[in-house]
Amino acid sequence: MYNIKLSDYVPEPKPVTSDLIVAAHYYAAWKKGAAEIHGGFDDLHGYPERTPLMGYYDEENPEVCDWEIKWASEHGINCFIHCWYRKKENMGKPVTVNDLRCGHGLHEALFNAKYQKYMKFAIMFEASPRWGGTDKDDMLENLMPFWTEQYFKRGNYLIIDNKPVLFIYQQERLGEECFKDAEEQRKTFDACREYAKSQGFDGMIFAANKYGGMSFETLTRWIILMMTILSLMDSLMPSEKVSNLILHIIFLPHPASGIIPPDSASIGNQWDILTENGQKDGILAPKDSGKCFAA
Repeated sequence: MYNIKLSDYVPEPKPVTSDLIVAAHYYAAWKKGAAEIHGGFDDLHGYPERTPLMGYYDEENPEVCDWEIKWASEHGINCFIHCWYRKKENMGKPVTVNDLRCGHGLHEALFNAKYQKYMKFAIMFEASPRWGGTDKDDMLENLMPFWTEQYFKRGNYLIIDNKPVLFIYQQERLGEECFKDAEEQRKTFDACREYAKSQGFDGMIFAANKYGGMSFETLTRWIILMMTILSLMDSLMPSEKVSNLILHIIFLPHPASGIIPPDSASIGNQWDILTENGQKDGILAPKDSGKCFAA
């Protein structure tokens, strides 16, 4: 009488279609002990209004991930950007899955999810030595081989123009804590692009984050402005250009980041893909260098 269908598993998603890549930040650290800096869901018991609609879920469970994929893809989100951490003691050594912090969201949940084909993903390197940073040798010898085999070569990794997209959180840490100067950073990232080419890609796209907070009123105005501009761009730009835009919908853009065509930058919480000479991909140099290096 009520036309109710019961299922013994998550119903197959019916994703909405879009010319945009709409990416949501994914922080898989609610498993107790995973983050090592808070208690996960245990810390929310005193704040019932913060309880997720799914309840205190098991983020290692592929079935939970399938629900997330279904809900996200049916509401316009088609990419998850996973925080990527390694254990501090792993720095300078070959990386394995067991050397990751909070890696269960990818390796146990998403990679075993029945509906993973409906969701692209990317990783965001948490580039601080506090979490196990990197240096020029470690990035090429340990990180790039692991990232390439475990992520970039998967069929649903975020690839634009045959270039895997690597997000980097708080890029200023690269110059302050990982590389000796901006020039070493540039050379290392150029070497990463060459490594990617040796693996069948046409290079890499580095999206560097510089955090900037804003008031709720400013955020609201920015969302309205952003959606208005995107609507205009949709009518003015070729569809293949619009399809290359990346919206980071959880860490929304800071007004100072500006909006420019995707040949030069992506939209996000100051997710900058900027170069001196208008090249397609580059990396914003550390803040004390005063310039942006070309690809």
